Amino acid sequence: MLRYDFVKKGVCALLFGVLLLSAGCERSGDCPEYKEGIRVGGLKASFITETSGIATSRQNSGVFWIHNDSGDSAKLYAIKRNGELIGTYIVLGAGARDWEDIAIGPGPEAGSDYLYIGDIGDNGNRRKFVTVYRVLEPKVEEGESGYTKSTDKAERIRLKYPGGSANAETLIVDPASGDIYIITKSALVTKVFRASYPQSTSKVTLMEEVGSIDLIEATAGDISHDGKLVIVKNKNKVILWVREPGSALSDVFSKAYCRVPVIPFIFEFQGEAVCFDSDGLGYYTIGEGLYPSIFYFEAAKKIED
Repeated sequence: MLRYDFVKKGVCALLFGVLLLSAGCERSGDCPEYKEGIRVGGLKASFITETSGIATSRQNSGVFWIHNDSGDSAKLYAIKRNGELIGTYIVLGAGARDWEDIAIGPGPEAGSDYLYIGDIGDNGNRRKFVTVYRVLEPKVEEGESGYTKSTDKAERIRLKYPGGSANAETLIVDPASGDIYIITKSALVTKVFRASYPQSTSKVTLMEEVGSIDLIEATAGDISHDGKLVIVKNKNKVILWVREPGSALSDVFSKAYCRVPVIPFIFEFQGEAVCFDSDGLGYYTIGEGLYPSIFYFEAAKKIED
């Protein structure tokens, strides 16, 4: 197995002006610790070359949902931990302008899990609104592979930024509230926006700016299934927050964050996907390209409640 250990430590001293919400700085202690990244597999499908999002299934043990970046049609791919393709799912009722991330969270049907697909890319900053598609997570039958099926019809959630358009590649859904969070991709200020639950599926919703983070060019993010840990990455850095019990998810982004291991860009080209494992302890990353590797970072020390 390949191992990489690139844990770095430092202190951030970035402060924003009065017009901006503050971003947290690096946490000096009491952080979860993770082992060095281990290669656990690699994608084996030649038509998945721009993996831009990954999510751990909640309905299907050992299954992960991934998708391509712009250029593909509205399809999700179910894979195993080692990267083997299980099946292709056509997302009914969805378009695919620039899919950038995928999340799992609650929705209209109590007790059910929904996939949230972020059609939120906007490199030219020209879109009047972006779209998040919400669809019931499909049940993956054991023993089947290589098939193509369709999902239930997806709901379309159209979202607008206050103050104009923005490019984004990070989508997070709070498992406690169902609120949708979009984190922009910027070389200057990385902003956090929220669309509170329940989101309209009939009209465009104006999002609320709720914070900013100390990570430029954010490419992916996730929240653990229990809502305790939040992770965001770019191509060279991964940061993580520990959410205080009972606090709003929007509050976490102004708190001190933890620096956690990352696979360097030279070993993980265009790393634009991250997700927690089913226990919410370790995390996975994957890059783009033909047959990219899947890396897993096992938790070495967790934060106790």
